[in-house]
Amino acid sequence: MTKYNILTDYEKQRKLREIEEECKRVNRSKYWVLKKLSIPKSIYYDWLKTGWQSKSKVLHTVWNKTPEAIEDLIIKMQNNTDVYRSERSYLGIADNLCG
Repeated sequence: MTKYNILTDYEKQRKLREIEEECKRVNRSKYWVLKKLSIPKSIYYDWLKTGWQSKSKVLHTVWNKTPEAIEDLIIKMQNNTDVYRSERSYLGIADNLCG
């Protein structure tokens, strides 16, 4: 099983600076330095492209969005203190909406 190292944005920035300094120090290509530091080229160039920022893992599409009219109705039902507490629970509200 492969073990992945998860680096923070600051650590990525430090690694990139270390790579640049090492290239100048040994007067070798970046490919050689990356190989010595065990950093894949694809990861290095991905870090450069994203500006050391971590990629967002949030979905860009929201599939199960409740319409605002129904949300307002649910909030009114939850805040209605004139009915029993069981009717204000999620099952009670679901029964009221379906029936």
